Amino acid sequence: ALSPHYVCELRKQGPMDMLTVRVEAKEGADEAAFRQAGADLGRHIKTYIGVSCTVQVEPTGAVERSMGKARRVVDLRK
Repeated sequence: ALSPHYVCELRKQGPMDMLTVRVEAKEGADEAAFRQAGADLGRHIKTYIGVSCTVQVEPTGAVERSMGKARRVVDLRK
């Protein structure tokens, strides 16, 4: 239910770093399926790499496409 287009965003919230994974829903997927897939993705990330994150499932086309090398991680900490 999720497409292969995603961006990982790092932010600072107080003393903690926060990770948000923005991923697109696959075209034609129903809302219940992509919401469940987003929740599953968050659990898989926590299980495999030990990092808690927020997963935001975006509509198709919401994640910026790269013309060259894909920029998958955006560091918004200052």
